[in-house]
Amino acid sequence: MGLPLMQDAWVSCVYWAAGKKEIRDQFKKVSGIDLDDLAFEPLAEKLFDKASGYTQFALVAFCDFVTEHIWGIEGQDADKGLIET
Repeated sequence: MGLPLMQDAWVSCVYWAAGKKEIRDQFKKVSGIDLDDLAFEPLAEKLFDKASGYTQFALVAFCDFVTEHIWGIEGQDADKGLIET
């Protein structure tokens, strides 16, 4: 059966963001975590399939970043926190 629609859409958003170097670079600037240094091939699949230890920490931090800066948080000003892609 699959995920409920909004969860599926959010996961797709994170996958999309993980594939965009400019978004990973912005995440590195904000968090200090360089996802490219974790040697993911392909990055988006490894983020979800191989999360453990520091990698899991990086995954959670990236998901939080995407949620706040791209997906949006309920009650958030529509123009606040979004990054240009």
